[in-house]
Amino acid sequence: MDRTQLSDVCGSICSLFNIFAPAGSVGPPVLMMLLAPIMYLVFGYLSIAIGCAIYNFMFRFLGGIEFEAKNETEERS
Repeated sequence: MDRTQLSDVCGSICSLFNIFAPAGSVGPPVLMMLLAPIMYLVFGYLSIAIGCAIYNFMFRFLGGIEFEAKNETEERS
């Protein structure tokens, strides 16, 4: 995706907020300010869910993440 496509997508999403603004309003769009955190939550949750699904699918083919922890007392002995 190049910059023009990305700006088109972002512009389309931002223009959806203008639907909720009253016609001819000059002040800040209060409803947009209330809906933006909720939309951020929804899109963030969906992005994480999709990312986890992709990871779980690819885990079968690539393996996982391995973590090994040691106590300090085990290292000194």
